[in-house]
Amino acid sequence: MGFSNIMELEEYQRALVSIFVIYCDGITDVSYVAETMAKEYGVRFQVPTPTKDIERANAAIKEANETLQREPLRDVMKSLLQRKYQVILQADTIFAFGHLEKDCKTLRGGTGWCVQMALDMEKDVYVYDIESSTWFRAKENRFRVWLKPYLPMLAIRSVLIGSTHIGPITNNAIQRLFHRTFCDNLQDIEQRLKEFEL
Repeated sequence: MGFSNIMELEEYQRALVSIFVIYCDGITDVSYVAETMAKEYGVRFQVPTPTKDIERANAAIKEANETLQREPLRDVMKSLLQRKYQVILQADTIFAFGHLEKDCKTLRGGTGWCVQMALDMEKDVYVYDIESSTWFRAKENRFRVWLKPYLPMLAIRSVLIGSTHIGPITNNAIQRLFHRTFCDNLQDIEQRLKEFEL
């Protein structure tokens, strides 16, 4: 398959983005940047409604707490995690932007809770550590530096979560994640279309 002109390239780009959907919580800087990038590329963007199944959300939060062994949650944080639980349910792949602990096993704050819930649900998890500006992937109960020749790309159904406030470097990392996935390089687009059998 080869692209004969710009119009054909644009059609293939539209075919590629039409199968993707990005889920976010709608309340963090990560969500804002993801929504902006989704609009730029024409990717569907959704903020799931809060769960009505509070019991399942609380069970997921409790399971995460057993692994994390953190202090009991305040009601405000528990309510926030119940909301994020619904977001995490939507996709198979999670991209988290936060602060990785020195032991490389957890992330700080609410992002750490969300990542642990995703791991408990056996989701694929990629972490962008804000302090080191480095990508990691969850493997064998630890986060390991992503050493593949290419940095991660969005999956068809991805969740982006993260710290409430991010700086320009992390903002740029989110933008590059979208650029890598929906690039304008002809060979890369052809390869992505083959992967998804389009």
